[in-house]
Amino acid sequence: MTNDLGQSQFWIDREVEKIIGEFPEGEIVVSSGISPSAHYHIGHFREILTADALTWGLRQAGREVVHKHVVDNMDPMRERYDFLPEEYGNYINWPICLIPSPDGSGSYADYFYDSFQKNIQAMQIAPDTVIKSYEDLYQNGLMAPQIEKVLENLGTIKSILASFDRELPQDWTPVQVKGEDNRFVNARPGTWDRQEQTIEGVSYVDGGAKLNWRLDWPARWQVLGVQVEPYSIQEHGAAGGSYDTGVAFSRQVFGFEPMLPAGRYGDIHMRGDTKKMSASKGNHITPGRALTIMPPSLLRYFIVRSRPDKQLEFDPGEKLMALYDEYKEVQAAVQRGDDHQFQDAYRFADIGDSLTDVPFNHLVSVYQAGRGELSRVRELLEGTGYQVDRQALESELYYVANWLETQAPGHLRFELQDELPEVKLGSNQVVFLANLARFMEEGATGDPETIHARIHELKDAHNLSARDAFQAIYLVLLGQTSGPKAGWYLTTIDRDWLFWKHNNSCRPFLGASLRWSYADSITFSCLACRRLFCFCPPYPILYTRVMLDIGFIRDNPDTIKDGARKKHIDVDIDRLLELDARRRSLKQEVDDLRGQRNQLSRSPGGQPSQNEIDQAKHLKAQLSGKETQLEEVETEYHQLMLGVPNPPDASVPEGTDEADNHVLRSWGDVPEFDFTPRDHLQLGEALDVIDVETAAETSGARFFYLKNQAVWLEFALIQWILGKLTGNGFSPVIPPQLVRGQMMEATGFFPADANEIYHVNPGDDDLYLIGTSEVPLAGMHMFEPVNAEQLPRRYAGFSSCFRREAGSYGQDTRGVMRVHQFDKLEMFSFTHPDNSWEEHEFLLSIEEDILRGLKLPYQVVDICGGDLGPAAAKKYDCEVWVPTQGQYRELTSCSNTTDFQARRGGIKYTGQDGQSHFAHTLNGTAMASTRTLIAIMENYQTREGRVQIPEVLQPYVGAETIG
Repeated sequence: MTNDLGQSQFWIDREVEKIIGEFPEGEIVVSSGISPSAHYHIGHFREILTADALTWGLRQAGREVVHKHVVDNMDPMRERYDFLPEEYGNYINWPICLIPSPDGSGSYADYFYDSFQKNIQAMQIAPDTVIKSYEDLYQNGLMAPQIEKVLENLGTIKSILASFDRELPQDWTPVQVKGEDNRFVNARPGTWDRQEQTIEGVSYVDGGAKLNWRLDWPARWQVLGVQVEPYSIQEHGAAGGSYDTGVAFSRQVFGFEPMLPAGRYGDIHMRGDTKKMSASKGNHITPGRALTIMPPSLLRYFIVRSRPDKQLEFDPGEKLMALYDEYKEVQAAVQRGDDHQFQDAYRFADIGDSLTDVPFNHLVSVYQAGRGELSRVRELLEGTGYQVDRQALESELYYVANWLETQAPGHLRFELQDELPEVKLGSNQVVFLANLARFMEEGATGDPETIHARIHELKDAHNLSARDAFQAIYLVLLGQTSGPKAGWYLTTIDRDWLFWKHNNSCRPFLGASLRWSYADSITFSCLACRRLFCFCPPYPILYTRVMLDIGFIRDNPDTIKDGARKKHIDVDIDRLLELDARRRSLKQEVDDLRGQRNQLSRSPGGQPSQNEIDQAKHLKAQLSGKETQLEEVETEYHQLMLGVPNPPDASVPEGTDEADNHVLRSWGDVPEFDFTPRDHLQLGEALDVIDVETAAETSGARFFYLKNQAVWLEFALIQWILGKLTGNGFSPVIPPQLVRGQMMEATGFFPADANEIYHVNPGDDDLYLIGTSEVPLAGMHMFEPVNAEQLPRRYAGFSSCFRREAGSYGQDTRGVMRVHQFDKLEMFSFTHPDNSWEEHEFLLSIEEDILRGLKLPYQVVDICGGDLGPAAAKKYDCEVWVPTQGQYRELTSCSNTTDFQARRGGIKYTGQDGQSHFAHTLNGTAMASTRTLIAIMENYQTREGRVQIPEVLQPYVGAETIG
């Protein structure tokens, strides 16, 4: 019987039978090897895992086996890879064991092999012996007899190579010697001194010479007694390749029978790439990265489930989901005692990783529906018929979270929506959703297939295409046009969330409170709670916060349009003014009809006449219609008003993005190092002050542990800067780090930046984690007028800040440049409008004073319109020099939002006229922890890998250096 991968017998069993047939008695030596010349990728794992599998199979058959793994650290560096500093160009043709490590901790070879070793330990691959070619083969003289045999048989070697159509120059030899500059060069014929054991005057018994690969490989078989070794078909197995020549050299030069080629393997490609993985070319995935999205057992299974001579394609996206499900299927069959075509692959691959029996696609949906909370995810799974072990679920959710963060296709990522600025659907889609909601509310089965079938019945009944029907579901629930399988997804949603069941509570509801709008479409948004689909009573004019002054917009439409254009923000001002006119007209009509109704109700007399009854009915119908129209207009009007940005100041430069920002001035000399500078992560890991790997295990990507002296350095920054701020009239504050949605809206972060904000327990506490203490600081004087004499009111807020970085996949992923959590000291000012521009320059001067005190080279940048954001009228950035990036990067910013936040948040002052007026608000960064630490570490680093502490901070740290 042959399975669908062409296997009639599991390949390990077949290869073991072949090996035992060749070597029926005695111990068997299996070998593997690799050159640690760059980052290892999972393609490299195929050789050592194949050797490990053969070792396992032979031991299962009762044979004694030794697995010897060779680390070819005497391999020369053939080129400088792009990820290496330019100075590594000086090490071409050096043995990699003598080249310094990129992080300065040891040798170049050890740097990459140590990482590989950690990963093979995680994969439970344990060679019996690890042999380093320099120390264990050449430096101790073990290969000296083989070098002599080669020098004795140069003619034979050339004849063998010529038989494979390899023409060689007359002065060629397969021996390389290490010169005084540590570079390998080809030895010349006739320079061998057997008695002195030198060639070119260089000793070959202590690591001064080596054989080239075609001779080194068979010589190694002889020295180590290798009987079996898997090797790459593409690299070594072609006709006339290094295996063919190795066989000839074994017999005709070294005088022994060559090793048996068992487990010859094909390359592993990344999906869509026709070339094999290459660390130097970047088309690879490292074992470390792979093991963040899949458990070791699954990676072992992926590699061994196919015949080794088959090329593999690694797809970390959707095909990985299918691999998870296949593995779970095999696992279940084995646990039941049933046969499965891949049961032998599973038995070798399984090293005890716990996985649930939930289909991976479903787990991905439930994880996102449960917002990543373990207990909630488990509850949702149980609601869909899965009883899962808590430990197995927690283990697998680690991989789910990392996969979603780094590898999941966009259409599989989603976030449950509590509210949307605007969702527009056709009338057929609305009726479809209402009927689907009724089906769900009436106790629809939790079976996803039943729900899926009902969706198709309803879309046919309402003349909708499948695309339009499913888009309607995804838009109202996820805010996007695609998503997971709808039947599965609807079974995972909390019914208390989906349907309103609590008094005086507003919950999103699929299909309720639909308000008709213009152009035969629907606008979903409740005026009372600003959410989708609620049971709030209709409040036609309940949203009372003031955005920009509509009177000013009426009088200056071109100014507002030009401001939006300059900021590259799309808002339809003409439509807004049309709605404003319609709104005022409808208000007047509603007031007139109410007046007529009241007058009719006050008419003298007893029993109303039939004419009066008919008139009252007519007025009621007219009033109801006009109130509905007014409510619809109010909804759209307020949504458009929320989108109108603060007009930029006339001095703001034109431009689309950060590339168009204007540099105003620079300060400080960019450091010039007489060594290749290390980046902050290399320094941080070497000095044991930054740990991103452990944080990735505990919290996922873009988190970190700050440790040891770096903690003291951050506290020193806080103390020193806080002293400066209090000396300039700032009151220190530690504000709340959870705020209500209205604060996000008041400060301009909603709706524009809603995707960047972490939402905590939506529908209950309904709070948001702040991305900056600007948000809670702005609330300190909301609806509490301040006397003009008390202005400016200045606050220095310290807080942790949280940002989802939802739109930054792939950007600044190394180290702590762009993270989900960091600490920040924020300046916030409430000022009189007449003084806000002076205050803006004052905040900038403080930021510059801090940078000069730290002696960090920086430049001041005037932010262009397209990079400005909705709230700011003008913004400056201070960008600090980052040596390893060779550029200035944003460190601090300060913005004048004029009265934009004040109008939204009701922030006023009482003037000398006794009247309340809107204040101006400004904000500026005094210190963002991670980027400030990066700047200090990279600019203050030393050749020895230490970091000097800026002089102004040394009294607070109690040390002059880190390390």
